[in-house]
Amino acid sequence: MSRQRFCIESIAASSRPQLQSLAIFSNTHTNGDAAARTRRIRNAQQRNACRTLAARLQGAQR
Repeated sequence: MSRQRFCIESIAASSRPQLQSLAIFSNTHTNGDAAARTRRIRNAQQRNACRTLAARLQGAQR
């Protein structure tokens, strides 16, 4: 249940404009910060998993 709630919250957060993530990307690109890069990749993977879960939940509700 907590994971489902987290996914719903992250979907709400990911619906914001992507300017912030773009700024973070350009920042890490110039800095070469490997930790931030891996964190960004992990966040993207989690976001994708949450999107697919949300799509499944919406499909089940219909």
